[in-house]
Amino acid sequence: MFYAAGKVVHGFGRGSKQLGIPTANLDASVVARLPSTVANGIYFGWARVEGYPVCKTVVSIGWNPFFRNTTRSVEAHLIERFDEDFYDRVMHLLILKYHRPEKDFDNLDALVDCIHEDIRQANQYLDKPEATIWNHTNWFDLYTLMSTNGTESVPFKLDHVDLRSNMQLFCPKQVSYR
Repeated sequence: MFYAAGKVVHGFGRGSKQLGIPTANLDASVVARLPSTVANGIYFGWARVEGYPVCKTVVSIGWNPFFRNTTRSVEAHLIERFDEDFYDRVMHLLILKYHRPEKDFDNLDALVDCIHEDIRQANQYLDKPEATIWNHTNWFDLYTLMSTNGTESVPFKLDHVDLRSNMQLFCPKQVSYR
């Protein structure tokens, strides 16, 4: 489980146009600050874009092997549809589950089919009680408060969360919040 936030920037322009599956891309500086323990792959979680409600998300972290990207990226597909773009707005991601590794595909249709299956499985997972407890704005406010270093958000990994007693959150610097 980990949290990251940053400005939404223009990506490669493939999500909406080529795939029909829009994505919001985080700024490269956020990608560079991800903890080294964050593996490339597909993840499920919650997203909140500044000015919008919390919604389900499928996040791709990595190199997008099908497109042979030369830079690592974080791209979030917000499952709830929005009519507008989020460029220059801050997006908060609370990543709950690693789903699968990145992989290459024989053709574009196979990639799109796999993404739709990821979305279907994300919906199922994020409807479970252990996932729905995290879809509240107040959690995002807490993570934003704890991860802000001046004006810049610092991604961090949540190694242990105990909601029944004193909640302990550990970031990469091993700072304990109680």
